Amino acid sequence: MPRTKQPTPDAAALLAECAVDYYSGTGKGGQNRNRHYNCVRLHHLPSGLIALGTEHRSQAKNREDALMRLSEKLEALNYTPPPRKPTKVPRGAVKERLDSKTRKGVKKTVRKRVTNDEGAD
Repeated sequence: MPRTKQPTPDAAALLAECAVDYYSGTGKGGQNRNRHYNCVRLHHLPSGLIALGTEHRSQAKNREDALMRLSEKLEALNYTPPPRKPTKVPRGAVKERLDSKTRKGVKKTVRKRVTNDEGAD
C-alpha cells in the first residue's frame, strides 16, 4: 500500500543518522526483483529502529518509503499522551456508593446473634 505522506524536511538529517543497506528483494517479480538492489533497509543508529522499503521498483522510492516508515516509528516512540484532567465524582455516584454501604451494613447487622436483654436482671 503506497504512502501518500511526504517525507519531512529534515529527511536528510534523519538519513545521516541511519545506516543504509540496499539488497535485492525476494518473492515474485522476476528479473527486476532478483537482479537489482532495489530494496532499502534503514537502521536508525541512535534508537536502534529498523525500517524497510520493498514495495516499489525503484530504489529512490523505496528509500523514501523507508524514511516515511522510520519517521512514523520515531513519532510513535516519542509520543507522550497528554496529562489526564481529573474530574469531580458525580453526585449520583456518591449517593449510590453511600446507599450500597448502608445496605451492606444493614445486611451484616441482621446476621448478628440475637441476645435476650430482658432477662439480664
